[in-house]
Amino acid sequence: MLKEEYDEKSPTEREESVKELVQQSVKTAEISQVVMENIGAPDQPFIYKFHIRIPDYAQKTGKRLFLQPAFFQKGDPPRFTASERTHPIYFHYSWKEEDQVTVELPEGYTLELPQIPAPLTVGDITEYEVKATIEGNKLTFQRNLFFDKLMFAKEQYPSVKAYFDACHEGDNTTLTLKQTAPPEKSAGQSE
Repeated sequence: MLKEEYDEKSPTEREESVKELVQQSVKTAEISQVVMENIGAPDQPFIYKFHIRIPDYAQKTGKRLFLQPAFFQKGDPPRFTASERTHPIYFHYSWKEEDQVTVELPEGYTLELPQIPAPLTVGDITEYEVKATIEGNKLTFQRNLFFDKLMFAKEQYPSVKAYFDACHEGDNTTLTLKQTAPPEKSAGQSE
């Protein structure tokens, strides 16, 4: 679907479209270096990459910063909100989402032991997994979700809803960065 939409746009229109898409969730996002791959290749996955800067994205409290690294999903409501269903559930197509967000940690901060949710798997129908790793001053957060079943009977709704509620909870994972040392003063900066 997105492939077809982007295939008909110029490179400038594609870049503006990505900026608008991200800024729907994060209004203050500054997007640059947008790259799209496999737009004209029907048998390859559609990939887009970009650099993003979000001023004041982390919330600061004392010597801690609270960061929600799944910013593509930040603010998204739960997929299913009704407690009951009267009709079967139908998804128009199978899908796969792979997000990788790399955050440059501010000087003097380290990641506290993260509480990463356990992976969720339902046979070969679906899998959801998030991971967080640190290398130097860079935090990499990976989110993977694939879903490969199109139709569910209304009686299966509680299980489907519970699964997507658990994914939503994982998407709202907040990581804590703790200040371990004050940032170094640059030359000419007074106290």
